[in-house]
Amino acid sequence: MHDQINELHQQIRTLKRWLFGTLGVIATAGLLAAANFQSTSEIIRTKKFEVMNDAGKAVVVITANANGGLMGVSTKDGKPVFAISTTAFGGGLGISNVEGRSVAALAADANGGVLGITNKDGKSVAGITTDATGFGFSITDKAGKSYASITSTPSGGVVSVSNPEGRSIVGIGADADGGRVDISDKNGKLVVQVATDTDGGLLRVQNKEETTIAIIAAAANGNGGVATLDRQGQITSEIP
Repeated sequence: MHDQINELHQQIRTLKRWLFGTLGVIATAGLLAAANFQSTSEIIRTKKFEVMNDAGKAVVVITANANGGLMGVSTKDGKPVFAISTTAFGGGLGISNVEGRSVAALAADANGGVLGITNKDGKSVAGITTDATGFGFSITDKAGKSYASITSTPSGGVVSVSNPEGRSIVGIGADADGGRVDISDKNGKLVVQVATDTDGGLLRVQNKEETTIAIIAAAANGNGGVATLDRQGQITSEIP
C-alpha cells in the first residue's frame, strides 16, 4: 500500500511539472502573438470608431445601424456634412451644408436609384427617380412647387411644364397613336390639344369647361375635315 501511495505522489509531481511547462509555453506563445499583432495587424474589430480633433469634436464616425454600416463626416464644429450608409433598399449617400442641412442625397429605393437636390432651406428643387415605368426628372421652385418634369410612361416619354401655382399648363408626350401636345389654361384645364390618331393629325379646341367646341382632323379617306360644336358637345357645322 505504501509503495502505491509513493507511486501516486510521483505521478502527481510529474503531472504538475508537465502542466506548468505547458502553461509556460502557452504564455510565451501568447506574448509573442500579442507583440506580433501590435506590429503587423491588418484588422481592427470594434462596434464604433471615432476620430476626434484637437477640440474634442468627433469629425469622423464609423458605426453600425439597423441596416448595416454607417460612416459620417463632420466639420470642425461637429456639424454633419457627409454620410454613407445602408438602407432597407441598399446604399445611401447624403451631403449637407455647413449648417447641417441636407442639400443632396443619392440612394436606392424599391424601383432603383434616387437623386435629390435641395436648396439651403431644405426645399427640394430637383430630383431624378425611377419608378415602375422607367425614369423621372423634376425641377421645382424654392417653395417646392413643380415647374417642369420629364418622365416615362408605358407609351413613351412625357414633358410637363407648370405655372407658379404648380399646375401643368403644357404637356408633350407619346400615347398609343403617336405624339401629343396638351395646352391648359392657368387653372390647369385642357383647352387645346394637338395629337395623332389612326387617320392622321388632329387639332382639338375646348372651352373653359373642357368641352370640345372645334376639331380639325384628317379623315379616314385621306381628306381634311373641320367641325364646330356647341357647349353641349353637339355638332353645329362640318366641312366637308
